[in-house]
Order: sequence, then structure tokens, then C-alpha cells
Amino acid sequence: MDLGKKIKKARSDMNLSQRDTVEKYNKLSKEISSDRKNFKTITNATLSNWENNVYEPDPDSIAILCHILKIDANALLEIEKLKKEFHSKKVPLENGAVVEIITEVPWEQLSEEQQKEIMDSVIEESVKIKKESSKKDS
Repeated sequence: MDLGKKIKKARSDMNLSQRDTVEKYNKLSKEISSDRKNFKTITNATLSNWENNVYEPDPDSIAILCHILKIDANALLEIEKLKKEFHSKKVPLENGAVVEIITEVPWEQLSEEQQKEIMDSVIEESVKIKKESSKKDS
């Protein structure tokens, strides 16, 4: 479900009209604003645009909406779905240092060709870094 539909559903679940939500939003925005003169207000049209995905609310507005609608921002934004799981492969070097390779797929699930491509890239970058370091030392 997209962000606008989630906002609208949460509002409906709370039995709030757009007008009620806007009033609560503007009151809360005024209360929490550090600069009482510059608090942010929204209109029914703004809320409607958010609900219809014309544009998305900014992070501060999302925080206020979540408070009013009693929903978690992570759930609203589906943060967990956005997180990718990364896998780490540590490669010890002869000098005792360790290179850590981060992949989206576990190392063991990569084909030998993919593993070789990654290692070749690591070696190329290492050589570049070593050359740059040598230039700086001279």
C-alpha cells in the first residue's frame, strides 16, 4: 500500500475527517514549534494531496501525522522493507590487515565468477590506494 493510502486508512481508522486531522495537525504543530511565529500549518488540500500521492509530507509532517493518527513512522514508511540485508566476508591479508567485503547476497551463494570479479575489483582498488599512498609519502 502506498503512503497516501496508509495515511488515509489511518485517518479513517481513527474516525477523523480531513478537517479534524488538519485542525489537530495545526494545533500540534503550533504547540511543538520552537519558533511560535513560524510553525507550519497545512490545509485540507495539503492533506488531500498527501492522501492522493500528489506529493509526500516532509519528515516533520510525518512525525506530526504519526502522533495524531497513533501510527508508527516505521510502519507508515515501511522502513523494514527498505532495509536490505547485507553480508560480510572478511579476507585476511599477508600483512595482518583485513579487508571486509560487503555483499547483498551471502558469499557462498555467489558463483565462482562473481566471487572472482569482486576479488579482482578489491585488488584493483587496493593497488590504486597503495599507489596514491606512495605518492603522498614521496
